[in-house]
Formats: sequence, C-alpha cells, structure tokens
Amino acid sequence: MFITSRPPSEVPVRVVEGLTGRRVPDGLARWSVGHLAQGGLAVQAVAFARFTRKWPPVLAAIVNASALVFGDALLAHRAGAVDPLTSWAPADVGIDVLHKASLAGAATALTRRRQWATR
Repeated sequence: MFITSRPPSEVPVRVVEGLTGRRVPDGLARWSVGHLAQGGLAVQAVAFARFTRKWPPVLAAIVNASALVFGDALLAHRAGAVDPLTSWAPADVGIDVLHKASLAGAATALTRRRQWATR
C-alpha cells in the first residue's frame, strides 16, 4: 500500500463476510478480521513454500505466487467479494501479483534460511 498509495483493501473482510454470512462490525473487529485473513494468506504461502522446498527457489516462488493469486481470486469470487479475475483492470491484477509475489518470495526465503545457512 505504501508503494501504490492505495487504501487498505476491504476484500479480505468481504470474503470472510461472504463465507460466514455475517457482517463484520466496523472498527477494531473489522480491522482484526482483515489482518487475520491476510495472516491466513501468509500461512498458505509458507505452507506451499515448505511443500516446494526441494524445487529450485525461483520456480517455487513463481508457482507459489501463481497459486496464491488464482486461489485467492477464486475464493474471493466464490464468496461474492470480487468479480472474476478476468474482469479486473490490468493495474489491479499487477498490484495483486506484486502482493502475492512478495509473500511467496519471503516465504520461500524463510523456509530455506536454514538450508542456506549450512552451506
């Protein structure tokens, strides 16, 4: 958000609302749910990075980022929070890819930290 100057996204909260069928109240509850949803995305990135630990790092990060982009977009669309990924503006797709690629790259680096330290 700092790089793109965009306001925080409401999509993670809307996904939770769509999945639970309940509205999240404004304020601290909405902020917390949004951050927990983003934390869940980070957990997915780490889990996938651990699964692909034996793959070449760049390939693992690319596949991880792709899985995060398409999986997250599919879940958000099925929950009624966003339109299909194919209808997004190119700038929005780019921002989402940047977000997921940074998560995937960090997760790949963190899961291989011990492996690199022993070389």
